[in-house]
Amino acid sequence: MPEPQGVDSSGTPALVARFIVLAAGGLYGATLTGGAVVACGGGHGTYIVLGIVSAPLGFLSIWSAFVFAPLLWASLFFVASASAKHSRFMATAALLTHYVAAAVLITRSEFGDWTHFQKVYRSAPGIIVEPLAIYVAGQLCLWLIIACTALRWQRLMMRFSVPSAMSAILMFALALWSGFAGDIFGYVWWYAEVIGHFE
Repeated sequence: MPEPQGVDSSGTPALVARFIVLAAGGLYGATLTGGAVVACGGGHGTYIVLGIVSAPLGFLSIWSAFVFAPLLWASLFFVASASAKHSRFMATAALLTHYVAAAVLITRSEFGDWTHFQKVYRSAPGIIVEPLAIYVAGQLCLWLIIACTALRWQRLMMRFSVPSAMSAILMFALALWSGFAGDIFGYVWWYAEVIGHFE
């Protein structure tokens, strides 16, 4: 019997692995949303981070960007991990749409509050840099997943056990949430010490 060629056709372990990718995408989106909440600073900070990490949801409303960003990234990670050609096309098109929408949101909408962005960055740069660094890392992961499925490398990756994959995702999750905890402490310090300069 020929060896399975793709994630979708390689049996139950591959299906489980794809749901692990789905969970990782949701965790990624939730972490980005948390970082964006911190950057917003209860309305005293900047919405630029939120506009970037949640595009194109910001065209609906700010609350849509907050609420549905984890679902957006979970869906994109899940679709990107599929071996079918149309899935790769959908993931690629969705990512390119996301980048264009983000550029529009932070330049031509209420998300583009660059004055507040500069004030926050000067006062507490980690609040800006950290979520954006996590965002860039996730984007690189997404494009790597798309490249691996296009090149059929996922067959090699599936030789690793599902428990090993789960352990890797857990380590990634702990790293992300450790960073998010840093955001929270940074926010408390920033709000207590610097907020007076913004009013």
